[in-house]
Amino acid sequence: MKPQGINLTYFTTIILAVTAVALYMFWPFVGVLVIAAILAVVLGPIYRFILGKVKGRKNLASALTLILFLFAVIVPLILVVQNIFVETSSFYVSLSNRSVVSFERINSVVESYAQRIFPQFTFDAREKLGELSLYIIDHLGAFFAGTVSFGAKLFFAMFALFYFLRDGDKFKEHIIDLSPLPRKDDERVIDSLKVAINSVILSTGTVALLHAFVISIGCFIFGVPNPALLSVIVALVVLFPGLGPSLVWIPATIYLFIFGGNFPHAWLLFMIYCPILFTFNDTFIGPKLINKASNIHPLLILFSILGGIIAFGVEGIILGPTVLALLFTLIRVYQDYAKERSVQA
Repeated sequence: MKPQGINLTYFTTIILAVTAVALYMFWPFVGVLVIAAILAVVLGPIYRFILGKVKGRKNLASALTLILFLFAVIVPLILVVQNIFVETSSFYVSLSNRSVVSFERINSVVESYAQRIFPQFTFDAREKLGELSLYIIDHLGAFFAGTVSFGAKLFFAMFALFYFLRDGDKFKEHIIDLSPLPRKDDERVIDSLKVAINSVILSTGTVALLHAFVISIGCFIFGVPNPALLSVIVALVVLFPGLGPSLVWIPATIYLFIFGGNFPHAWLLFMIYCPILFTFNDTFIGPKLINKASNIHPLLILFSILGGIIAFGVEGIILGPTVLALLFTLIRVYQDYAKERSVQA
């Protein structure tokens, strides 16, 4: 006759074994699920707006939100990546075929200033630009391989995103039920994490996209080549403290000064255009998007993105800041808990 009750040691061993197998099985998709959850947080306000318009039909609202995201973000992103590859490749070909003119003028300008300090200094602009372009092309293979892998994960993430949008409240309740923390602390962690994710990812991403739009339009109007490549570079360097877009628009201004643009004195107008619009984005738009409750310094956001890329690949652009936001959220919850304990004592 079997003994009554549960053998706790045996049952715990079974749970741990099944949990280990489940984690092993789901581990390749952990990044997909995390990205889908993050996107669900960012797209939540849009989903709730559409849900109200379609009279509470969750499937329809989730599908429309997903379609809007695909056409507003994913499709343009694919086109931009394609243009970057085309522009970089064509630039290197033009250098190889000597179709880029006036390198002698660049050499003379650089040497005239440098030789005042170093009399023996020589400079070959075509050679340096060729090396730089070839370096970029050599590393584009690895970058696009990671991008293709990220694209495949993003494809699966879209399916998960549909369900995260539709059943987000149910998932939240499941997490709270499984958490060992009191419900009020779980609610605080989840709400604070939502604020941090929206502040770090949504606001930073929006400002980066605005800067990229500004530089691409400026390049088109004033005659700077490779606008897609420069716009992506601006989006990536926007977090560098004190420098940001100036790392791009200053060299572009020098290019217009040496080679000329679409009309006379294009370099001067471009030099006025970029600082004004970039400053407007940073001063008026950025602060309105950033929720001060996140309280995360831009320098930490920058290193979280770089560290995320190193640790997770291309998806680290999203995962890195999210991990940072989670860390700050947990620290604030612990600080609040410690204050409550000290008051009670």
